[in-house]
Amino acid sequence: GKKEDMVTAVLAHEAQARAAQRAHKAKIREVLVKKKEELESLSAPELKDLCVAAGAKGMMAKPARVELLLKQWQDDDGVDKAIAQLARDAREAELVAMDKVALQKLCNKSGVECFVKEVIVERVVKHECAQGRFARPRPGENEGEETEQSAASSSKPGKKKASDDVVDALLANEANRKRERELKKQEEEAAASKRKEFRAMSIEELKKLLAKKGQEATGKKEDLVEAAFAISVQEDAAAAKKAKLKSMDIDKLKQRLASKGL
Repeated sequence: GKKEDMVTAVLAHEAQARAAQRAHKAKIREVLVKKKEELESLSAPELKDLCVAAGAKGMMAKPARVELLLKQWQDDDGVDKAIAQLARDAREAELVAMDKVALQKLCNKSGVECFVKEVIVERVVKHECAQGRFARPRPGENEGEETEQSAASSSKPGKKKASDDVVDALLANEANRKRERELKKQEEEAAASKRKEFRAMSIEELKKLLAKKGQEATGKKEDLVEAAFAISVQEDAAAAKKAKLKSMDIDKLKQRLASKGL
């Protein structure tokens, strides 16, 4: 090409490089300011604990503690990690905004298996969680089917006497009753232990926990404890459902995914 064209191309390339450098510096400033504000929002005892964990003991003013922790975070590649997370979040938002057909084409083009078992499990659980399916787990979820099957088989004509049928029914009922009572006892003990754990936390810690979970943190301490406990129950139920789904084979998971329109 002509000399003028080459000069124009070089100038354009250098301008683009300078713009990229300015954008990168802006991101570095953004993550540094965000981390500094995060540390400044902590209480004095929390900052002291972080400094002790970092190996810095003794009396220090709050700004000095913030500066020390910020420097340690920076030395631990905190800036690069934060910028990488920003890029990941932006890419995730971009992918989420795409429709399913475009995403599937992208997966095929990239050689990515669309129906990864763990991904299917996550999608099914997320869908059912949005529908409010994760209420507190009930003991003996499948026992109703077993009871119906037992009742159906006992209604078939046979050589047993009526008194034998009654005894068998009573024995089965007693076994179920004991099992349900034991499960209920275990649930109550687990609930009491979990509530005790939350009650041992300070009000500030409970509020931070609820805010992290996206829950409004208002009311007295007992209200915060109950809110945290309710979230814990939902998370335990979701974890149990994930484990159950992961035990299924991939074909059944695909069928379930398709039936839910996911």
